[in-house]
Amino acid sequence: MASLTLRHYALVFACFITATFAWGLGFYSFGFYLDALQKVQGWPTGVVAGTVAVHSLITGAAGILVGRWLTRLGPRTVLLGGSLAMAVGSYGIGYLTLLEAETAVWLVLFPFALSGAGFAASSTSALTTALIHRFDRGLGLAMGVALSGASAGGALMPPLLAWLSQNYDYHRALAMVCGAMVLVAWPLVILFIDGLARRQVRREARRETTNETMAVTAETPRIGGLMARAAFWRIAISATFAMGPQVTLFMHMLPALELKLGLVNAAFAVSLAAIAAVAGRLLIGYLSLRINVFRLAMACYLTQGIGIAIAALGTAPWMHYAGVAVAGLVMGAIVMLTPLMINRTFSKESFPIAYCWVAAMMQSTAFLTAITVGWLRDATGDYLVGFMVLAAMHLCAAVVVSVRRG
Repeated sequence: MASLTLRHYALVFACFITATFAWGLGFYSFGFYLDALQKVQGWPTGVVAGTVAVHSLITGAAGILVGRWLTRLGPRTVLLGGSLAMAVGSYGIGYLTLLEAETAVWLVLFPFALSGAGFAASSTSALTTALIHRFDRGLGLAMGVALSGASAGGALMPPLLAWLSQNYDYHRALAMVCGAMVLVAWPLVILFIDGLARRQVRREARRETTNETMAVTAETPRIGGLMARAAFWRIAISATFAMGPQVTLFMHMLPALELKLGLVNAAFAVSLAAIAAVAGRLLIGYLSLRINVFRLAMACYLTQGIGIAIAALGTAPWMHYAGVAVAGLVMGAIVMLTPLMINRTFSKESFPIAYCWVAAMMQSTAFLTAITVGWLRDATGDYLVGFMVLAAMHLCAAVVVSVRRG
């Protein structure tokens, strides 16, 4: 890509806005959903919390299908369908607050499952595919800006939903936000994100077969062929060992720090991590233009492992804040690094399937890691052992990603 055009900037903006709604409704608003269903329906915490597991499992399972949909239909169609599914699912969660508790409890899995499938189709996989087909050298920086929408969604969506629910109710709050998602995101996706017809992708794949680093053909890629390559497992194992601890850290950070800093200071530390994540995305996007992405991934995995260890072992408040800030600095970057490594290794045609299978592995490991750390917390009485396990997993990820391809 010789130069950037207005359409490139518009594409990044469209991805940013889509990511804001996707992560805002599909990830950062779980606390709002759980609070709404508990307060209105009076359900036990275990029943409500189980919906989060359903959402995560459906996201991982649907992610495998999303890879094939992206290859056949292109990112525009997948993003439109994913955002619609998420909007309908999130609205359905609000609708449950209008039903009788005995009736709604049998229906609770459906909107969360629909939202999980929508999140899989409207988040990293489709957004990075859209960017990859438009950007070349500037891909890392474009991805850093676009995926900063995830942090924007985390900063804006929960307080917005809380304010709307106080002035109206849970049902109407979600109805307004879901309606805004369709009205705002859909026009941007239609106007600025390419449909990428299959013939166009095949032409690009044929051109790339001349590059000896791209072991692909113009035929539709199969996951079996990708998994036969050592490079696939180098990326998959390292990314899985890095993403599991990251998601777990986000889930357990507040209660872990509350034991040492108090609730208010712990909440401030979580905000500090979110702010650092935004800066980290932009920094890593810039560095990806100048540093080999695999070396960059190794440095980020080590950095977050060190940050988690400092936060867990620290004996003074400033050490906990420093550890959280260090871990947060590369928190958003790790989400970017996996698609960048896959894009460096495989062709654009192979990217959707390769990434979605890796994402499914990452999602499953995150679910299991979160459960394991919770069990260790109950068994030992604090988070020290669990957080040291997370740091060790990052060390393993750094070792695996540093292994040279054969």
